[in-house]
Amino acid sequence: MTGCIFFIVSQVGFIASGDLVGLATSMLIFTIGEILVIPSEYVLVDNIAPARNRGSCFGAHSISAVGSFIGPTLGGLILGMLGGPAMFVLSAGFAAAGSLLFVRGSRIRAPVL
Repeated sequence: MTGCIFFIVSQVGFIASGDLVGLATSMLIFTIGEILVIPSEYVLVDNIAPARNRGSCFGAHSISAVGSFIGPTLGGLILGMLGGPAMFVLSAGFAAAGSLLFVRGSRIRAPVL
C-alpha cells in the first residue's frame, strides 16, 4: 500500500512540477514506490500459491511483463492526444485502483489443496 501511495504522490508531483528539481523529486518518489511494490508482488504470489503449483503461479505472474510493452505504448498515445497532466492523472488512477485491488486480493485466502 505504501508503494502505491508513493506512485500516486509522484504522479501528482509530476503534474505540479514546474522545474527540474520538482521533476527529479517526483522521480525519486516514484522509484521508492517501485522499490516497495515490485518485491511485494513476489511475496504476494508466494503467499497465495499452493506449494505444488507455485512454479505455475509465478509463470502466470510473468504475464504481467506484457505491460512493459503495452504501458509505454498507451502512455505515449495518451501523452500525444491529451497531454502530460491527463497522462499523470490516469497513472495515478491506475495506482489507486491497483491499491484497492491489492487490499481486496490480500483478504482472499487460497484454498488448501
